[in-house]
Amino acid sequence: MLMTARGRLAQIEATLVPVAAVWVNGSFVTSVEEPGDIDIAVLINGPALPLMRTDAGLEPADAASRVRKCMEDRYEPGGTATSHLTDFRGIFWYPEGHPHYLASMSELDYWSAVWSRVQVRHGGHTGDDPSITLYDDSKGFVEVRWSS
Repeated sequence: MLMTARGRLAQIEATLVPVAAVWVNGSFVTSVEEPGDIDIAVLINGPALPLMRTDAGLEPADAASRVRKCMEDRYEPGGTATSHLTDFRGIFWYPEGHPHYLASMSELDYWSAVWSRVQVRHGGHTGDDPSITLYDDSKGFVEVRWSS
């Protein structure tokens, strides 16, 4: 599971999408002996997106396509909503003072709140299923930062 996630991160880096950090979550960061999957939020460095185009000589459409693919490919190749090892979510990150800062903080706050809580299923499956109860902020997640 970890190697599959690391391989996916390497693929994202190879496309030159600027990654600021990743948040690791799911049963993978709990005391569960055999986690079902590893959930990862990929924080895309919004201010570095123009450099992706200029430094690599990419056409704007190609750069946009690479970012869009990063944002849309939730599961590993061959993985589905019910049979995946990794579940990736792309989130744009912008620093304070940037015009998109509030929107990015809203998105990050949402995922922080959801991923910090323990979820208990009462039947059914995930999604907008009302049979899931979110409990306190006792779980958290792991943030990993690096620079390329």
